[in-house]
Amino acid sequence: MLKLKSGGAILIASFTAVVAQLFPVNVLRDRDNYLIYAYESIFILKDNFEYSLFKGLFNEPIFLLLNHFLSFFLDPASIPAFYSSFSIFLIFLSCGLKARGLTSFVLVALLLLCSAQFFHLGMVVLRQGLCSAVLLFVVCITNKRKWWIFACLILSFVHTLNFIILGFLILDFLLDRFDLGLKWRVAAYTAGASMLALVGLVAAEYLGVRQATEEHLTNEATASGAAFILWGGLFLILISRGRSWLLSEGVYSVALIGVVSYLVLYFFSPIAGRLVISFLPFVYVALANKSRSVDLIFVVGLLFINIYFYQSTLVNNSFL
Repeated sequence: MLKLKSGGAILIASFTAVVAQLFPVNVLRDRDNYLIYAYESIFILKDNFEYSLFKGLFNEPIFLLLNHFLSFFLDPASIPAFYSSFSIFLIFLSCGLKARGLTSFVLVALLLLCSAQFFHLGMVVLRQGLCSAVLLFVVCITNKRKWWIFACLILSFVHTLNFIILGFLILDFLLDRFDLGLKWRVAAYTAGASMLALVGLVAAEYLGVRQATEEHLTNEATASGAAFILWGGLFLILISRGRSWLLSEGVYSVALIGVVSYLVLYFFSPIAGRLVISFLPFVYVALANKSRSVDLIFVVGLLFINIYFYQSTLVNNSFL
């Protein structure tokens, strides 16, 4: 069964990576911006540091250097597609590593394939998708939180949103060192998210983070409440597993951080929707990590919801 699951993970990961490479990019949002990064990264990096040290450091210098490095081996026009393929491959591979059985792996793989938010993560917001995939893989191969923090620190210079995740991981590290229980962790994550809602955008703008002035983050937060109910259900699923699962499975800890922070920020900060996409693979892999009947039923229900809203969500968020 393990060999079958592992083989299936590699097969699906490879297939989706190839499809991502061949997908017509002219219909995707932001792809022109990534082409500019691919062709002119070294000049952008130089301009940022000439403007100020803060702007140079807090506007993804490692991502710009990575683009420049890849341009020696790849046609710059193909670099964005390479990011998509690599990220999607790594996420499906991580799912295969953590899935408890073939049934849960297949269901969660379908959930990923039918998720418009996952499509957006892997095909549109490429820096964010790359960071989420790499951090997920690190969390899946080690439960040592210091390695999560180190990886997230490096990834923060690929996409600045990871500075927020880094803060939560440091908080989680401290909670783990003091061996605090589930209720204390949820309370601490809630406090951290509340602080983010109050000062996050102001701090980012002060440091010269480019995304801090983007329209989708500066607009007032508006929400209908439907997603809040859905993610509230995910929260109940996760906490029902108890403290022992929290301590033994790192992907569960990070998924819980994502769910709690999203629920806290949902009605108060426009950053909630952008932040939660980074945690989406962790949540889905956590669902695959334990094959309880209630988990599988929830996954099936979530699958039908994703399919129903798939096209409209893509048209509104991911396509030109």
